[in-house]
Amino acid sequence: MKNAVKVTPRQEEEHIVSVIVHVLPEHRLSVIQGMAQLTGVEIVADDAQGKSVLLISAPTAREVMVQIEIIQAMDGVLSAAMIAHHTESADSLNETIETPEGLTVQVAEQ
Repeated sequence: MKNAVKVTPRQEEEHIVSVIVHVLPEHRLSVIQGMAQLTGVEIVADDAQGKSVLLISAPTAREVMVQIEIIQAMDGVLSAAMIAHHTESADSLNETIETPEGLTVQVAEQ
Protein backbone atom coordinates (compact mmCIF):
# COMPACT_ATOMS: atom_id res chain seq x y z
CA MET A 1 0.00 0.00 0.00
CA LYS A 2 1.69 3.09 -1.21
CA ASN A 3 1.16 6.21 0.93
CA ALA A 4 -0.99 4.31 3.43
CA VAL A 5 0.53 6.24 6.32
CA LYS A 6 0.69 9.99 6.30
CA VAL A 7 3.56 11.34 8.38
CA THR A 8 3.16 14.89 9.62
CA PRO A 9 5.92 16.91 11.24
CA ARG A 10 5.79 17.11 15.02
CA GLN A 11 4.16 20.30 16.23
CA GLU A 12 6.53 22.52 18.17
CA GLU A 13 5.86 22.83 21.88
CA GLU A 14 6.93 25.01 24.75
CA HIS A 15 7.33 23.50 28.20
CA ILE A 16 6.77 25.92 31.08
CA VAL A 17 7.81 24.71 34.52
CA SER A 18 7.82 26.27 37.96
CA VAL A 19 10.60 25.27 40.34
CA ILE A 20 11.30 25.99 44.00
CA VAL A 21 15.01 26.19 44.85
CA HIS A 22 16.39 26.14 48.41
CA VAL A 23 19.95 27.42 48.84
CA LEU A 24 22.24 27.86 51.82
CA PRO A 25 21.89 31.58 52.64
CA GLU A 26 25.63 32.20 52.33
CA HIS A 27 25.51 30.93 48.71
CA ARG A 28 22.33 32.78 47.76
CA LEU A 29 23.84 35.56 45.65
CA SER A 30 26.21 33.33 43.68
CA VAL A 31 23.42 30.83 42.94
CA ILE A 32 21.05 33.61 41.86
CA GLN A 33 23.75 34.94 39.52
CA GLY A 34 24.33 31.44 38.13
CA MET A 35 20.62 30.76 37.59
CA ALA A 36 20.17 34.13 35.88
CA GLN A 37 22.75 33.08 33.27
CA LEU A 38 20.80 29.96 32.25
CA THR A 39 18.77 30.05 29.05
CA GLY A 40 15.02 30.06 29.63
CA VAL A 41 15.29 30.55 33.40
CA GLU A 42 13.48 33.46 35.04
CA ILE A 43 13.77 34.15 38.78
CA VAL A 44 10.27 35.16 39.86
CA ALA A 45 10.95 35.58 43.59
CA ASP A 46 13.68 35.01 46.15
CA ASP A 47 14.25 35.78 49.81
CA ALA A 48 17.18 36.27 52.18
CA GLN A 49 16.71 32.77 53.65
CA GLY A 50 17.72 31.21 50.32
CA LYS A 51 14.39 30.23 48.80
CA SER A 52 13.68 31.09 45.17
CA VAL A 53 10.82 30.50 42.75
CA LEU A 54 11.76 30.05 39.09
CA LEU A 55 10.02 29.71 35.76
CA ILE A 56 11.83 27.60 33.21
CA SER A 57 10.77 27.59 29.57
CA ALA A 58 12.15 25.27 26.89
CA PRO A 59 11.00 23.47 23.73
CA THR A 60 11.38 19.99 25.28
CA ALA A 61 10.90 18.44 28.71
CA ARG A 62 14.47 17.12 28.52
CA GLU A 63 15.86 20.64 28.11
CA VAL A 64 13.89 21.73 31.19
CA MET A 65 15.34 18.81 33.16
CA VAL A 66 18.87 19.71 32.05
CA GLN A 67 18.40 23.22 33.46
CA ILE A 68 17.10 21.77 36.76
CA GLU A 69 20.06 19.35 36.92
CA ILE A 70 22.49 22.26 36.38
CA ILE A 71 20.81 24.19 39.21
CA GLN A 72 20.90 21.15 41.52
CA ALA A 73 24.65 20.81 40.92
CA MET A 74 25.41 24.44 41.90
CA ASP A 75 27.44 24.86 45.06
CA GLY A 76 25.14 25.60 48.01
CA VAL A 77 21.90 24.34 46.45
CA LEU A 78 20.05 22.10 48.90
CA SER A 79 17.13 21.25 46.60
CA ALA A 80 15.46 22.19 43.33
CA ALA A 81 11.96 20.78 43.00
CA MET A 82 9.61 21.07 40.04
CA ILE A 83 6.15 21.99 41.33
CA ALA A 84 4.23 22.48 38.07
CA HIS A 85 4.70 21.58 34.39
CA HIS A 86 2.60 22.89 31.54
CA THR A 87 3.01 22.21 27.82
CA GLU A 88 1.65 24.57 25.21
CA SER A 89 1.85 24.46 21.43
CA ALA A 90 4.10 27.14 19.97
CA ASP A 91 1.20 28.36 17.83
CA SER A 92 -1.02 29.01 20.84
CA LEU A 93 1.69 31.21 22.36
CA ASN A 94 1.19 33.65 19.49
CA GLU A 95 -2.58 34.06 19.92
CA THR A 96 -4.45 37.26 20.67
CA ILE A 97 -6.53 37.06 23.84
CA GLU A 98 -9.41 39.31 24.76
CA THR A 99 -9.94 39.81 28.50
CA PRO A 100 -13.34 40.16 30.20
CA GLU A 101 -12.51 43.85 30.67
CA GLY A 102 -12.34 44.27 26.89
CA LEU A 103 -8.55 44.52 26.71
CA THR A 104 -6.76 42.81 23.84
CA VAL A 105 -3.49 41.13 24.76
CA GLN A 106 -1.04 39.72 22.22
CA VAL A 107 0.66 36.65 23.61
CA ALA A 108 4.02 36.24 21.87
CA GLU A 109 6.99 33.93 22.22
CA GLN A 110 10.17 35.51 23.44
